[in-house]
Amino acid sequence: MLFDKYKISISIIFLLILMYFIELLTYVLFNVKLPFSNLNTSNASLFSIIFPAFLHANEFHLIRNVLIFVICMPIIEREMGSKKTLYLFIISSIGGLFIYFIYGFLLGLDTYARGSSGASMFFVGIILINLSYLKFDSEIKSFTAIFLVLFTYEYLKIIIQTNIFSHGYTVLVAHLGGFTIGYITYILYRDYEITKYKNILNVKSNKYKPYRIINKIIYLRNK
Repeated sequence: MLFDKYKISISIIFLLILMYFIELLTYVLFNVKLPFSNLNTSNASLFSIIFPAFLHANEFHLIRNVLIFVICMPIIEREMGSKKTLYLFIISSIGGLFIYFIYGFLLGLDTYARGSSGASMFFVGIILINLSYLKFDSEIKSFTAIFLVLFTYEYLKIIIQTNIFSHGYTVLVAHLGGFTIGYITYILYRDYEITKYKNILNVKSNKYKPYRIINKIIYLRNK
């Protein structure tokens, strides 16, 4: 069944949509905001870093992230497995918010953030990185190229939506922070798998090309 194959992808997407409507109905019916619904740099706690990762600012914010997860997350779940996909989602979502909090705190900015855009940037970014291997044949070059692409996209969005002198760029920090932390975690997971199957894969040196052997790892894991 499709759910058994992509259970984490489907569950996360369903949870994000459910949380959006729970928050909306709670506010419309009772005029009450959910606790810890925003990460505010002036008044943060552990829950206010974790909980906002599952909420979104508006329907457009939700739709954008859900579309990215629908397209990209099943590919990563097929490659890395359900458990690691869940870890990658949580780490990149919360990691992006945490980076945002540190950045805002150090600069003394009284702003807030919410959403899983750090994770959506990671999932779309890691797909682009794997595709760019075919051109660059280098992890560092691939990461740098895709980081610059995502940075340009986010920066242009800030210029269009606000202006370059506003504090809107704190969102850029959260998104690219989630992407970077997620990518580092992904590399650690993937290289562990490659090391685990190294003898079976007949990889003779550490200068392997991950995108060329990842399908063999998927086969061996599912065998």
